[in-house]
Amino acid sequence: MDILNKHINQFNFDDIEVFCQQGISEGVQIDYKMDFPAKSLSKHFAAFSNTRGGLIIIGVEEDKKTGIPILWTGVDKDAKRIEKIYQEAANVEPIPNYEVHITDEKNGKVFVLVRIQEGDNTPYYVQNDSNIWVRTGNVSTPIDIASPDRLALLFTNKEKAEKIRNLYIKKAEDIFVNILDREERDRLREIDRLTNHGKEIPAFFSKSVINDDSICRICIQPYFPKKSLTNPKTIKDNFKNIRSVNESFDFPNSDMNAIPEGLLYFKHGGKGRVDCQQVYGQGLISNHFNNVNYDERGARIIFISFIAGRLLKILKFADIFYSYFHYHGSLSGFISINNAKNVFVREILSEDDDNESFISNYRWEISTDTNVLKDPKQLKEYYMSLLQEIYWHFGYENISDKLIQNFLKQNGLEL
Repeated sequence: MDILNKHINQFNFDDIEVFCQQGISEGVQIDYKMDFPAKSLSKHFAAFSNTRGGLIIIGVEEDKKTGIPILWTGVDKDAKRIEKIYQEAANVEPIPNYEVHITDEKNGKVFVLVRIQEGDNTPYYVQNDSNIWVRTGNVSTPIDIASPDRLALLFTNKEKAEKIRNLYIKKAEDIFVNILDREERDRLREIDRLTNHGKEIPAFFSKSVINDDSICRICIQPYFPKKSLTNPKTIKDNFKNIRSVNESFDFPNSDMNAIPEGLLYFKHGGKGRVDCQQVYGQGLISNHFNNVNYDERGARIIFISFIAGRLLKILKFADIFYSYFHYHGSLSGFISINNAKNVFVREILSEDDDNESFISNYRWEISTDTNVLKDPKQLKEYYMSLLQEIYWHFGYENISDKLIQNFLKQNGLEL
């Protein structure tokens, strides 16, 4: 049973019994507690956050010499003692990324699972405690004070993670630019061929693929992209299980092709319009697309509704993708728009009264985690907060919940 990779809400009492029977000892990512600890859990929250994350199972007794479970009877479902778990987490700074799951009852007992994610803002420390705690994997001392070298590493983890994320972001950007160059060369060759044969040049070829139209990019990836979650072929082979599909828009497109470490879909729709989707085994999801249309006067218009719809589809795909390939943790990304100066911006479900953009480039950070994507209520709150920020930057002060729900309903989307 892959208890560290599956979402803890999937496990019931019998599942934990089966897991304990496998004889897996305590280690860097597993900790057993026979009962709700009398001593503070706070340093366990800090230690897991400072190391590789992991799982605490309350209701299991382990052999003190080997760390292997010897008794698994569960605990009473005590609301006050469960609430204390949340209080213990609140004693850690920064607040750790965690979730608590209570299994179903069996003979009046439950197991309490506490999943703690690897932190993205190390080091984590317990209030009023000068020590920095880490998981050691040692049965006799499962957590210990960080050594000077380990402490230095905790302070540099954030910088290293950012550098790796930026490398993947740049790789995806370079591929997009190179694809545009290739498509433009193909367009010019086709124009030459048609001209040499005395044929009319279709309107489809009238505009360069490389132009000054505004491009929106939505990008999301694990905060710590340390290793591949899977390989590109496995992603392609499992498209039917992981693609986010509805009647209005599918993501990613099923017609993706191989690129180094990932998959690519590119469409040049004519008149300069492009859609470039990339998915990498490391976990990066990237989409470049035109977000400008033209009205009857030829004025350029950005429709926030188009960005909002695409954003939700990508967030929903991210939830499916990361769950399917067993990633649980923090996520980082952004929404960006370039070449937007003097473009009119139309709010959702509006027909007129456009605001004019007065700056060229916009960027909104995506900072969330897989727990938020999985929980409908949290996802809705986070999605609304992103749209509110976009609205504000374009000069619109308010966006109502009812408006978004009507928009999503009209477009066959659900939140």
